Amino acid sequence: MALTNCPACNSQVSEQAVKCPKCGHPIRGKGEWITNANALIVVAGLLMTMVAWLFLPGVVGWPIGIGVGILVAVGAFAYASLRQQKGAQVRRPASPPPLRSDANQVPPPLPSPAGGWRSLAAEGKQVYTATASHTGLLIGYARAWLASYRLRKALGDSRFRLGVKAYQSGAGEPRLVGQIAALTTQINSPGHRAADQRPLKLERRDLTLRLADWALAQAPPPAGVEAECREVNDAEASLRAADDHLAALRKALFPPGGTGWRRVAIGYGAVGFLLLVVLISALPTGAPPLAGNPARSVGMDAQRPAEEDRSAEEEATRDAENRRRAFFFSTCPLRIEEVSLGRNEIGTPKIGFTVTNQAYQPIKAFEVRIACYTKFGDPVNAFGFGGNEKTLLDQDEIRGRPPHGDPVKVWRGWWLLHGQDTAKKFAATLTRVKMGDGTEWTPPAGFEEFNTSTYEFK
Repeated sequence: MALTNCPACNSQVSEQAVKCPKCGHPIRGKGEWITNANALIVVAGLLMTMVAWLFLPGVVGWPIGIGVGILVAVGAFAYASLRQQKGAQVRRPASPPPLRSDANQVPPPLPSPAGGWRSLAAEGKQVYTATASHTGLLIGYARAWLASYRLRKALGDSRFRLGVKAYQSGAGEPRLVGQIAALTTQINSPGHRAADQRPLKLERRDLTLRLADWALAQAPPPAGVEAECREVNDAEASLRAADDHLAALRKALFPPGGTGWRRVAIGYGAVGFLLLVVLISALPTGAPPLAGNPARSVGMDAQRPAEEDRSAEEEATRDAENRRRAFFFSTCPLRIEEVSLGRNEIGTPKIGFTVTNQAYQPIKAFEVRIACYTKFGDPVNAFGFGGNEKTLLDQDEIRGRPPHGDPVKVWRGWWLLHGQDTAKKFAATLTRVKMGDGTEWTPPAGFEEFNTSTYEFK
């Protein structure tokens, strides 16, 4: 049983006592520095801190919130200390016994009332000790619960192994052995689906565990399963010890008396408040305001609408571009899927295509324009004086797409780019497509970015 000092006469009394047995000063309840009213004051201060943080701008709110919280907490503690000192002054200890005639005897000094900041520091130490001890108990309880869960699972596995061994050795109850054999035959029959086998397997497991219980109830254990029975008994003993330890820890989790509960609650409340402060401080609050820049001195809240408008505009732009891309490729009958670059034996660059016929009719011919550039993006003219563009024409028919099949993909060979040996970058643009019905497709204006692909030598 924990002891404490009476704030009036400084005598040692139990923390569970309602009042001091020597002077009558209250130990619990109204004479305690932690009262319900003081707890409400502290909670109100925390709420005011959160309100200041949430509704004031980020740069201004955090010092105001911390200042309000500190002032309210200090005021509550000072109020509690003054109440304690007042109670100590009202209730004086009993008058000392009369002095003997010995003139050398010095009367004992009256105990000074404890209170003020010293009492506050002592109580803070008690709150810290109670909270740390309770946290350790919580961690120990969690570990004990996990250990009990593992032991319970291990016990179930041991019982199942015992039942299986009893069934295999024929040492079990004949009725249960026959039922397990019938279920095994039914499960292994080829006519059963996996979904139908699940309830049968669960029933077989239940019968196997019942067979294990039957074997454990026999004295001595049946022949052939002695080792499995010892394993199950050891697992049950370990589980009982773990459950007893868990029950003891569960009982220790509840602090004795109202004083212990209040100390633990205030300790956890302080930890939660510090975590809240750290969390809110870690949240992004935007850049700090710059002197002489009124547009940024208003804080993050004034910038949020402009950022939201920019995000909405960017999303609308992306949606419009995706719609334009989908429209172009839905109308284009031929798509250049892959481009291969290489050089022949004398170093002349060559280019080849893999194309896909998206249409359901054949393609008789198509035309591709190739523009040649250096890696800097400068045009490479043919032989130094011609243009940097070449038109490649393919007139081999590409069959149409099947009615319910995939597009037809074919390789169209190589084209040599004579006189442009220094070219390293090539831009391919589909310019014309001759369809099987005699019509001709040309790319619509304004869709050049979807119709042109750039390729480069590594």
